[in-house]
Amino acid sequence: MRRFSIPLLAALGIVLLALWFHAGAASFFRITALFGLNVVFLAGLRIVTGLSRLVSLAHFATVGVGAYVAAVIAIHYGTFGWSAVAAGTAAGAMAALVIGLVSARADDHYYAFVTLAASEILTNLFRGLPLTG
Repeated sequence: MRRFSIPLLAALGIVLLALWFHAGAASFFRITALFGLNVVFLAGLRIVTGLSRLVSLAHFATVGVGAYVAAVIAIHYGTFGWSAVAAGTAAGAMAALVIGLVSARADDHYYAFVTLAASEILTNLFRGLPLTG
């Protein structure tokens, strides 16, 4: 695996450089920020599924809670930047804690069902809230 890392990083650098020239600076920073967010998201998913060997379907919902709270704070309270990100992270962590406490005693398939139900409940809850329009 180690011998592939240098060519892989070189290829990633070439792709990012080509993206910089093709899309412009604003699009480049937006795309790299989304790329970084997805890397963090997948690292968390790797920890949940790789170390615990359980399929958690609520991982997406907790990230959605954090994004929703950050968007509501940014839109309605005019607070942009790190304070909205910190509030969204705290809200996502609290949602993960609540879901984790509820589903802690479930085994294998039942754990997947409980986390799927929590994900659907949160999805339908945020679809019905009129806060973000």
